[in-house]
Amino acid sequence: MNRPLVCEHLTAAFSDTDHRAAEWSAVLLQHHRDIRLEIDQIRTSVSAPDCHLHRIEARLRRLGRAVLMHLELESCCLDPAVQTHSGRGSEDLRRLRQGYEGLRRVLESTADFLQREKLSHHAPVLNGEQQTAILGLLAEIQERLEVEDGYYRRYGGARD
Repeated sequence: MNRPLVCEHLTAAFSDTDHRAAEWSAVLLQHHRDIRLEIDQIRTSVSAPDCHLHRIEARLRRLGRAVLMHLELESCCLDPAVQTHSGRGSEDLRRLRQGYEGLRRVLESTADFLQREKLSHHAPVLNGEQQTAILGLLAEIQERLEVEDGYYRRYGGARD
């Protein structure tokens, strides 16, 4: 995976590999907590009987941007630290990258779903099927974040 120049500058700013992995793990764990908070708020909104598709669309897009930023941070900052970390790096890096691709696919599915629903349903309020689909997408994102939490903790990230 080629990293942009800005990523190289970010990662070059740290010299101690173990410290770098611990620092970025802690940052990414905090970011997971923030994303989970947003997911919980979206779940609450989706469950409301008067929830509008356009309102949820805006919140899902914001969540998508947060997850993409998280993935960029992981790719730019944690990946290099994991690559050089003593002994465990290659398998963890492969799993982190699989998680990265999985989250990207969920985000693409979410965007496709929103576009399809906007074009095919003209009712402003979410129906039960739409609510179920959105809640399923949120659950998948949250599940993937929980798997990553274990890897981040192994590299010295903050403990809950």
